[in-house]
Amino acid sequence: AGRGGGGACFVGAALWVLCVGGFRDGGAAGCGVRVGGSLRGVGGVGTTRVEIDQPPLRIGAGCGATLIQAGQGRFRTVTVGLVCEEVATYRQGTDARTAVAEVRRVELLRERNVALDGGEPLRRDFDVVMPSDGPHSFSAPHNEVRWLIEVRLTPAGRAPVRRRFLLCVHPAPGVAASDDGGRPELATAGASR
Repeated sequence: AGRGGGGACFVGAALWVLCVGGFRDGGAAGCGVRVGGSLRGVGGVGTTRVEIDQPPLRIGAGCGATLIQAGQGRFRTVTVGLVCEEVATYRQGTDARTAVAEVRRVELLRERNVALDGGEPLRRDFDVVMPSDGPHSFSAPHNEVRWLIEVRLTPAGRAPVRRRFLLCVHPAPGVAASDDGGRPELATAGASR
């Protein structure tokens, strides 16, 4: 847990519990649990799960993933995206403020007019490829870089629902995780001093 319902990144952990707060844009609050590569969200449109084949994710690498959406009803759209956000917490006078900026979004899956009958859940496979020029996950008391899998569901006749699952993204192999932003030329230059 952390500020604003964020999650923790545990290297080599077998179980991560991720909690997501409510969203001001009409999205639903929910929780996610990762057990052996599975992420879950629960709420008003059925359980949402995203299973990742080969955690942990690394910058520049890819893996397969599966969206599993239970429940019943019709969805106008179902989309899955890979999102990177930068978070900064600062003080303005006596108030603590948190600024969140989305710095990258990659659409991984989009389907229209999806019907669920309440029997078997919707299962869709997709690929997750971490951008080679992207930053790895990072968390400090006042700054954070976080990667998420975001599932957007637009049920017919209802407000859209957004489910977000925090990912732990490691640096590319051979790149030191440091304050250089994961750029290999800075890690190499810093090591020769």
